Amino acid sequence: MPSDYFSAAVPEPFRILGLALKPLFLGRYRLMNRFDVAFVAGKERIPTIPDLLLGVLICSMRCDEFEKFLQDDGFQKQVRRWGKKVKPKHFNVLEKIRLFRHYIEIHSVVPKYWEMDDSGDTSGAHWSHSMEVALRGELGWSKEEIDEAPLSKAIADYFKWCETRGSIRLMTEEDLELVAALDKQGGENGP
Repeated sequence: MPSDYFSAAVPEPFRILGLALKPLFLGRYRLMNRFDVAFVAGKERIPTIPDLLLGVLICSMRCDEFEKFLQDDGFQKQVRRWGKKVKPKHFNVLEKIRLFRHYIEIHSVVPKYWEMDDSGDTSGAHWSHSMEVALRGELGWSKEEIDEAPLSKAIADYFKWCETRGSIRLMTEEDLELVAALDKQGGENGP
């Protein structure tokens, strides 16, 4: 769907806890994963205030800026100073957690598709690594694009590449309408 592609390429801006967030991308996703931020944990975990603060901080900077900031001797002092400004008594924690979760969901939507390759082969690699290898090796993305391009655009480009090589077929508007009608019909005839 073209409109979804353009939304993926230019996602809506977010501001959380006074910080303007950059679009979620593979680099930010990896940083949050590296620092065990619950919002991107492989298993279901309830996010805490530190998860929210670190996630928002990571997503408000370029990857190289965050890595440099992390190495700065005054890192912890600056984080504490910012933490004092955004004490939980000054905001609704659950609302901000929901908003950050929404930010992650909006920026990581996977398009609907049909499996064309039913070999059942699976990789032991993390999905983000597989995507990076394809984006870099097959689509010529630079490190800068992989680190800074919106994850939603990376996903769209990756799935289009998968469709081009014949392993999937992206659903059309008609396919989506048919699936929705079948789901509705199944719900009406269900238990």
